[in-house]
Amino acid sequence: LVDFPYECVEQTMSRFLPSVVVSEAIKKGGFPAPKRAAQIPQFVADGFVRLGSMQQSEGGWGWWEYGSADPYMTAYVLDGFHRAKQAGFNPPMFRVERALKWSEEFLKRPLASANERAWKEEARRREIDDRAYLAMSLALWGKSVPAKAFFTQYPAKTSSAVAVAAVRAMRAMGADTSGAIAALAQQA
Repeated sequence: LVDFPYECVEQTMSRFLPSVVVSEAIKKGGFPAPKRAAQIPQFVADGFVRLGSMQQSEGGWGWWEYGSADPYMTAYVLDGFHRAKQAGFNPPMFRVERALKWSEEFLKRPLASANERAWKEEARRREIDDRAYLAMSLALWGKSVPAKAFFTQYPAKTSSAVAVAAVRAMRAMGADTSGAIAALAQQA
């Protein structure tokens, strides 16, 4: 992944996030350092710069440098930046703040699939999952009000993977997760 010729946001994150995870594993987990461990801080710094250059004017991230912001890609970058901060790196906070503002505003919008009869249930589920990931990412950055509002409105409509993310977000907000865990167990 280190030498992968990244172009889009997803590919850039596929280099950036593993660098963050490996760095943390070396520091906190006692894992042996790989051959290129000394380059990890530079990989992370390059990722911050590259991702910053691809942030859309409205504040979120899309799949590419040009286009419009996407809730999933914005959540992915916010999640990655949060993990980087937890690992001791310094994400560009003005970029984070812009993305958080865009995310909060995006979650206030009605579901696109609610306005189109042609949307199938699968498309609606994907849209809700993307929004759930965005809400979880907001919660990681301390934005609990919009995250709680989302998970209150759509408590049992997300996939199991996103439901687990919801529990993670609720824990980040300091909420009691016992009821959510029980609901997940009933869905299984």
